[in-house]
Amino acid sequence: MTRKLKRTLAAWLFLSPLVVLILFPFAVTVITALKPAQEVLRPTWWPSRLGLLDNVNSVVFVYGAFAATFTVLMLQSYFAIVFAWLQRCLVRGLAIGAVK
Repeated sequence: MTRKLKRTLAAWLFLSPLVVLILFPFAVTVITALKPAQEVLRPTWWPSRLGLLDNVNSVVFVYGAFAATFTVLMLQSYFAIVFAWLQRCLVRGLAIGAVK
């Protein structure tokens, strides 16, 4: 195994909790879309033995997962626009404050 591959695998292992946190809202959306309405409206499919219902920690986790996903999606488009604008300035050789 090469050094680059080891570093890549270590980085993915380090970032895997963040990936799970970001993908959690999408997993919840898919699960609720695939389950029948009767079962979704009566949430007996939630893991109640783990103590996730009526627990502050679970609310914080779900809120953080949705907030992180929304923030990543918004910032991704923002930075794509900013970098395109900077590249256009550099290609034209203009001062950054001169382009509108």
